[in-house]
Amino acid sequence: MLHSSYFQGRVDNLQITLQYLTSKGTESASKAERIGTDYISGIIDFNGFFDGADTLRFRIDRMEAEGTAIYRDSQGQSLVTDFETAYQNTDLLLMSERGFYFGLGYSHYKMPSAVGFKSTRGGQSGTSFDKQFEIDRFMLFAGKDEISYGARYETSYSRVFIAPQFGIGINKLSVSDQALFDAVGTYGDISGKYAVALSGQLDLGYTFQQRSVAAYGLGYSIQLGYRAKADYTIQDWFPENDDGSWMLNYSRSDIWHGPYLQFNVMF
Repeated sequence: MLHSSYFQGRVDNLQITLQYLTSKGTESASKAERIGTDYISGIIDFNGFFDGADTLRFRIDRMEAEGTAIYRDSQGQSLVTDFETAYQNTDLLLMSERGFYFGLGYSHYKMPSAVGFKSTRGGQSGTSFDKQFEIDRFMLFAGKDEISYGARYETSYSRVFIAPQFGIGINKLSVSDQALFDAVGTYGDISGKYAVALSGQLDLGYTFQQRSVAAYGLGYSIQLGYRAKADYTIQDWFPENDDGSWMLNYSRSDIWHGPYLQFNVMF
């Protein structure tokens, strides 16, 4: 179960939001057996930046996660390794009526991963696990935010909601020279470091909100729902670059899903 806390306040035309999420798996005194994720997000809404109801939003996200990965090499041998990831994200969004938004985003993701290489001259290939693998992502996306919809109005309501998000962009892949050596036994120039990035998210749930006009909007809301998110890195769709002697062979799909309960304080 994902646990989430959400706090929101307003100063003149600035609306400030802080969100913290944590998810823990099996824990013990051994770091190798500890699995979990910590995520924090800060948002500043500039409500008076545009005429009308549109709002300019600046968002920063940070995440750290750790766990255990099982990697199967090209010879079929299974290797178990501990890993730690770090994620930093910055978005600039235009928020509109009914919680709809679109914008631009940049993220840096340190994510240990299995990688493959093949010779641009044909013949030799190999795989390895790169603990230093990183992705820089540039995205254009659009979606709907149920919490932003409720926070915009000082009213009480409850309803079932559907909140989708879609994104497309470019991933810049960074792989270590050691990973190439572990895979093919030599060093060399590496090409194929760009890929198409696709993402999608869907929230289904029920929201209940209570706010007091007499108390200047003080209130709370609760969301109970189910969230599914998918990210894809598709290297084959990007124009091939074979300037190096070795081609990075990397495509990835990540899918997260599960229930969540979120409590929000608004003032």
